[in-house]
Amino acid sequence: MMPPVVTALYSYVPPVMKLDEQVSAIEPTATRPLTGWDAWMALWRIECTPFGPTAMPRIGPGDRSLRAPVAHTTDLSGLAACVTRAICAARPRAAAPVDVVIFCHSSVDEHISTTTAGRLASVVGAPDSPCFSFSISQQGSTAPFTALRLAQDLFVAERDLHTILIVAAEKWVAPFSRRTGTGPLQGDAAAAVLLERFGSSTRGLCLIDAQTHPCPAPSGDSPHRHAHPDSPHLQTMLQWIATLLAKHAIAPRNVTAVGQGHSHALATALQQELGIASLAGVRTHDANLGAADSIEQLTSMAQTHTFPSQDTLLLWNIASCGYVGCALLVAHSAPVLARSFGANSSW
Repeated sequence: MMPPVVTALYSYVPPVMKLDEQVSAIEPTATRPLTGWDAWMALWRIECTPFGPTAMPRIGPGDRSLRAPVAHTTDLSGLAACVTRAICAARPRAAAPVDVVIFCHSSVDEHISTTTAGRLASVVGAPDSPCFSFSISQQGSTAPFTALRLAQDLFVAERDLHTILIVAAEKWVAPFSRRTGTGPLQGDAAAAVLLERFGSSTRGLCLIDAQTHPCPAPSGDSPHRHAHPDSPHLQTMLQWIATLLAKHAIAPRNVTAVGQGHSHALATALQQELGIASLAGVRTHDANLGAADSIEQLTSMAQTHTFPSQDTLLLWNIASCGYVGCALLVAHSAPVLARSFGANSSW
């Protein structure tokens, strides 16, 4: 079977804010009246949020220069719905309906009863074409790699399946802290990638393989388990990248690597130890975007670079929770980049 194709990409990263003051967790309501879902959520936040509507942990005086993207006008499901609408709007009117939605996340929606995967199924689904949706969590920034692997398997197992949408989003609110050990701050973001079954007219990035693997448990003298990737994490990542390249007989010199901009040690090792010649990445901040990070990196590359024709793209990420993920894609043509679709609106 021919590999599935990444036909569209979209990401939204809120404005970067300096986290030295409390940031409001709700959107000011003076500019417009709230109705329906918006009104209900605003009321719930005021009445039920245990730390109040402006609750956000203050960063200490010694860290006043730290910055992170902060979405203070919407919740987690709203970010996910925003990128879902945008990528669906970029599709041709006659395109096949989305069959499966996979939602990737680490953070929890502010309203605990909100089922984001269910909401996304409602956004993309239609009465005559129901959509199956589910979530992947507890794997940090490597969750999209598990989603890509599941998508590959679904295309093999379900012959009638045509389109899978992977959506990743993060939104951090109290009582969950943006600080995790000594690593970068957690930022808010959302991103989406559309995969379609290969066809004669399908254009985009062919997904060759995707893998997610746990790292060895840290030893007693290791740093905090949520710290920057340490040596065992780096070695596990390098091992699986080498294994993946060997499995598909791909020469490292023909690979362009796209990954975490703040993991300089691995970027150096990719060049020195594996011989990968080209590294690409666009970074406007130092925050960790969690599950949205890798798709956002791939989208940023598509916006600023020309994909090397017939060369292999290596997408990689190390999650602070102890997983590594990598994927191989071949650039036959550029995927569609969806345009902004109400990223600043509430829910």
